[in-house]
Amino acid sequence: QMVQRLIAKQLRTNFVFASLDNPAIRRLSKLFQRRDYEPGQVIVEQGSLKDTIAHGRTSNDDEDSRHYYIIADGTCHVAKDGRAIMGEFAEMKRGTAFGEIVMLFPGSKRTATIVAEQPSQTTGTVVVYRLDDTIFHETVGEEALLELQHSIMEISHVVEMFSGVDTKFSGGTIIR
Repeated sequence: QMVQRLIAKQLRTNFVFASLDNPAIRRLSKLFQRRDYEPGQVIVEQGSLKDTIAHGRTSNDDEDSRHYYIIADGTCHVAKDGRAIMGEFAEMKRGTAFGEIVMLFPGSKRTATIVAEQPSQTTGTVVVYRLDDTIFHETVGEEALLELQHSIMEISHVVEMFSGVDTKFSGGTIIR
């Protein structure tokens, strides 16, 4: 029950699931599956088309599945291009989610490596709940998926446009 509330809360605050009503969020939160990872174990690997399990092997029970993850207990760290990143997004803890891009764009590769770090005091593992991409697509529907993809592409274009430009916000206006 507590885990479903954590999942539902995260789904409500994530732009990918924002268009879903409360009954859909509750249904979806019941479809997440628990997975435990040992400290140091790679959960997803940058550049991969599939999710991984220990030592980089593809999980046999999820041969073609990819997942959206929510951390329930413990922490993970993020690496890009083989190096741990620093700063605000470096450490992920309870309630943090990852994997939206592969859910929205089937066939896309993972954009970062996520590694289990600090285990839960109670289980000795990092506990995550994950949602299969097929279930996500069935729940959201084709039309909503296309709208989300379009929104992401627009956001990506704006981010690309301002990369390398010194900007700040003042009263809701971007100043260059």
